[in-house]
Amino acid sequence: MIGNTFKKYALEKGMKVSSGVAYGSLGGFAATLSEGSGYKSIVFTTKFADAAKKQELMNEVGTHNLYKEFRVQKLDFAFDAVVVIFHDNPGTMKKLTSFVEWFCPLLEKYGAGAYNVCTHCGMEIENENWIYINGVAYNLHNSCADKIAADAETEAEMEKEEKKGSYIGGFIGALVGGLVGAIPWAIVLLLGYMASVLGVLIGWLADKGYNLLGGKKGKGKVVILAIAAIVGVVVGTFAADVITLVQMINSGELAGLPYGDIPYVILTLLIEDSEYLRVTLGNIGMGLLFAFLGEWFFLKRAAKESKGFSMKKLG
Repeated sequence: MIGNTFKKYALEKGMKVSSGVAYGSLGGFAATLSEGSGYKSIVFTTKFADAAKKQELMNEVGTHNLYKEFRVQKLDFAFDAVVVIFHDNPGTMKKLTSFVEWFCPLLEKYGAGAYNVCTHCGMEIENENWIYINGVAYNLHNSCADKIAADAETEAEMEKEEKKGSYIGGFIGALVGGLVGAIPWAIVLLLGYMASVLGVLIGWLADKGYNLLGGKKGKGKVVILAIAAIVGVVVGTFAADVITLVQMINSGELAGLPYGDIPYVILTLLIEDSEYLRVTLGNIGMGLLFAFLGEWFFLKRAAKESKGFSMKKLG
């Protein structure tokens, strides 16, 4: 979707609004503008005639602190698009505007195809023909759009012929991945730190495990990855406390306490010690925040996988 402020910006640039997004020429390049909770995005649909030039652009962009300069959380160079995600808070529109003024000349400098160049065949388009494909607007020839639709249909038929996968296998794989991710989370808590990068690790491991054990593509994958992240964080948090108690027993601080009573001790602390409960819930809460921030890409990709291919003409 797109809000009023972003929509106003798009209209001022001569873009159009339809299907919850703004689309058209932005800085001379085909672009789709949208936003959601806490972010704004610009997707430039373009190709580079020279792969070396594309790499040069990526290298130049890599020399900048994009978040500090423009509040860019993520910038990905895909096969036929450049995806830019901005952290959305007060003042973001000013940063976004500055980014567009800086980045579009770079696209031109390094030979990216302009808005009137078909991203499928690379030939010029005489009359604008905007096609909405999986949430992104492309300026395409009708024949190229038909070819893309035909290829997508063929790919869908091939996927049906392949093994469909299983939510049960995927759940087991994701759970194992989440539990493996719990190990570094527990170690970091033992050291008295928290690291958001471990959220990315837990998300990656859960997604990897899901795929390795033949997880089914569908809406259930989103739920399973979320559950795996929760399990990883909760297990990692309590594992750190278990290790601490084991160390205390070994050092003599809790002499005589059987190792088997550790779960009971933790449960008793949760019930009777409000400070321990507060700290534990805080650690779990921060862990889940980091995990879901880290899993955002994987959850979004899983949601897209479940929706399948969609295409329609805009305007």
